[in-house]
Amino acid sequence: MIAKRLIKQLLYGAVFTAILFLIGFSTYNSFFKPAPTCFDGIQNQNEAGVDCGGPCPACEIRELFNLKVDQGQIRYFPADPDKKTTVFYFELKNLNINYGADFFYYYIGLFDKTGAEFQHIADSASIYAGGINHIVKLADIPYDSIASVLVSTTDINWKIKNEFPKPDTSLRAIETSVSQDGGIIVTGFAQNNEAFALSKILISSILSNKNGMKISASKTELENVPAFTEKPFKLNFPKNISLISGNETANYYNFQKNLSIGATGEDVKKLQEILKGEGFLMGATTNNFDQAVKDALIQYQKKSKIVPASGILDLKTRNYINALEKLMPASLSQLIDTTKADPAKTEVYIEGIK
Repeated sequence: MIAKRLIKQLLYGAVFTAILFLIGFSTYNSFFKPAPTCFDGIQNQNEAGVDCGGPCPACEIRELFNLKVDQGQIRYFPADPDKKTTVFYFELKNLNINYGADFFYYYIGLFDKTGAEFQHIADSASIYAGGINHIVKLADIPYDSIASVLVSTTDINWKIKNEFPKPDTSLRAIETSVSQDGGIIVTGFAQNNEAFALSKILISSILSNKNGMKISASKTELENVPAFTEKPFKLNFPKNISLISGNETANYYNFQKNLSIGATGEDVKKLQEILKGEGFLMGATTNNFDQAVKDALIQYQKKSKIVPASGILDLKTRNYINALEKLMPASLSQLIDTTKADPAKTEVYIEGIK
């Protein structure tokens, strides 16, 4: 009798335990169990591999390089004469030749003189496989309040190359000139070379001074560009930027007279600069043609196979140097002049969006 009662109690206990287990299991599955994802290491999303392929991203995406920003090459310029707004320019490089991104966010962190971040700018963009994006961003932030800038990217939506191909676009008739109101403009035509319409064509332009220093940036968008057509574009720049005049173009050495020991003047100084640049003359440049200059010139003539190597800047040596078109060193004021653009150094970039 006792044995039957014990068996009955065990059966009741087992049933009760099973009921509790089922209740707990159902509660866990309904309220606490994480939903299957492409990142849980379990093949539970009809993946071709664990968390890779099928409805989940390809495994190759895990090994992709992040978008690269050369922080040392980020530039920002006043976008108006009063420096109340600022335009930022930087390059974004995609080192992945098989994957592009049809969407990502970029953040521009702004830091003051104490090193503290006082504001950031966020925007979105896209980039093609193996491509370079030239980002130009205008912001209502006083130029003088910024001491340094840091750029980062996030939320990159990778696409395999054949799912996000780069449209064929091109530029023609690019011209940098002065507008009627006195500002600098860059004009030209953007061409859609594809058999389908493009929703947008993005165009950015960078101005540099004659020494190659970037001094301003601008951008524009053309919308709904039909197949096999072109549209004109115009980019405007701040009115504090002007074009270099004819007499401000690159200056070259051009010797017009013979020089020898005892000669003085600016031409002697120019000759010394060349000899210093070739490593044949040491010390500061002066206006005097002395024995050290003669000895250095002899070495230069020997290296250049000018006969005779007399140490005299004669007609043969002058013609040789003048034909090389050696650039004269720029003064410090020329190197840092951020208000005069050289039209020969204008950069224009184009990107089509399907």
